[in-house]
Amino acid sequence: MDYLSWETIGRVFIGFMILSSSYCDGYTDPRDVFAVNSLYASLGYPSLPGWVPNGGDPCSESWQGIECVNANITGLILNGANLGGVLGDNLGFFSSIMIM
Repeated sequence: MDYLSWETIGRVFIGFMILSSSYCDGYTDPRDVFAVNSLYASLGYPSLPGWVPNGGDPCSESWQGIECVNANITGLILNGANLGGVLGDNLGFFSSIMIM
């Protein structure tokens, strides 16, 4: 009887973990999201696949030119994207940027 109750508890727990993982919202560090949204605005909202002006999730949504390690943006590779404008004042918000 004890084995059956522990087995049931285990199944319920695993089921809960599977269901709750699909409701997790956001993956990228919020500071990085703010910085990349600010950069996007500073550049005049160019046509870059995946990029949005507010919010979004650059790491899990694979925005063009964004390189991530876990939840941190570590690189912006936008060679040949025909970009023009200023970089803005919010680049300091990137928490782990290494390549730009």
